[in-house]
Formats: sequence, structure tokens, C-alpha cells
Amino acid sequence: MFVDRDNNIAAIPLWKEGEKLGVLVTNTERSESILKIAINVQQILEHYQESEKKSLGSLAKECIESFKKLDFISCNERLKKAGHLVQEQLYEDIKDF
Repeated sequence: MFVDRDNNIAAIPLWKEGEKLGVLVTNTERSESILKIAINVQQILEHYQESEKKSLGSLAKECIESFKKLDFISCNERLKKAGHLVQEQLYEDIKDF
């Protein structure tokens, strides 16, 4: 993650889709919480790529879709259902994104 505290900007690398690597730019206050969610999504994607399970693929797609819509709470809810609890504190950090 790249953080520019002088300008209150954080760039979070996400995951590859084909040849492209996604990046999310946010403020520094929310960056740690969003980074934790992004790491969990990456772990689900890696697990899916290793196991080729269809249900996990569906979960990964739903998480990515929510993340791209900046719906981090929904993404985190899906992660919790899959056993990837990030943190309850995230709601306070991301609810007004």
C-alpha cells in the first residue's frame, strides 16, 4: 500500500483480472480497514484458483462485485459468511464511505 500522508491519500493494490491489476485510492483514515478486506478477498481468490470449487467462485465474484461498488460492508458480510471475519470495527471505519 502506498500512503501519502501529506495529501491524505492511500493507494491499495487489489487483485489481477486478466493482465490488469486493480488499485483503490482512498483517504488514509480508511485505508487500513479497506486493505484488510482486500487481503481477505485476495485470499478467497487464491483459494478458489487452487481448489476450483464453484461455490467459492461464486463467493469470490460476489465479494469483488461488492468491493467494486464500494460496498465494503456487504463485501465484509460475505467474507464473514465464508469464515473470513475481518473485524467488527470495520463498520465504523467504512460505513460512511
